[in-house]
Amino acid sequence: MQEALISQTLAEIPLEMQGKRGWRLEINDESYANPVRSARLINDRMKIQVTYGWDPGGYDTLRWREPGGGGAVTVPYAWYSDQLYLGVVDQPRATLGKAIGEYPQGFLDPGKTHFEAATEEVAEELADLPRLEERIKKLPGGPGNPQPTILEAGGDDEGTHYFALEMLEQELEEREGRLRLRSGLYRAASKGMAEKILGSRFIPWQEALLLKDGRSCLATCRFLGWLASGGKGKLILA
Repeated sequence: MQEALISQTLAEIPLEMQGKRGWRLEINDESYANPVRSARLINDRMKIQVTYGWDPGGYDTLRWREPGGGGAVTVPYAWYSDQLYLGVVDQPRATLGKAIGEYPQGFLDPGKTHFEAATEEVAEELADLPRLEERIKKLPGGPGNPQPTILEAGGDDEGTHYFALEMLEQELEEREGRLRLRSGLYRAASKGMAEKILGSRFIPWQEALLLKDGRSCLATCRFLGWLASGGKGKLILA
């Protein structure tokens, strides 16, 4: 018997397997006594859904569904004293127990495009830069999926989209032992307090390859590949 689909890629747990999977569902500290056939956590405003069900491969798992099948990540970059630097924002991540550096990134609001999400996240997390829509460029290659075992992104053009933002040398300055946006040049990021963003800095591209954030690491590879294949600027592997 074919089980009913409950998401793009998951069906209900088969009856003969429901009592064998070992899961117990709790809601508001109360246990759900019956064997779990399926479970969904839905945010109607953001159009996000987390689903527990049966994978075609023959096992139970979770799936995450969001608008666009993934958000947008933008790599700010600059040539400073003939060296390539990439810009990150420092943001506390409770899952890691500390703040980490990552590129401006975020979900798609319902009805928004990946490009619109990219421009909004840069303005909200990095700075309100002039002519931002003209300066952000989409990196070549199709959408990525940093968590393909969980994130559903099977539709046309669905997945995480990657962008690049060129910063000029005169927009940066050395301050507090780091390369940063020049003080007072632009209006500060609008969502800094809301997202607890601690600030931004520009780091050597070699250091960016070691960022703890998976989406940022993928974006670094996409960006360096673009430069190495003739993108704007020159990449010196040294």
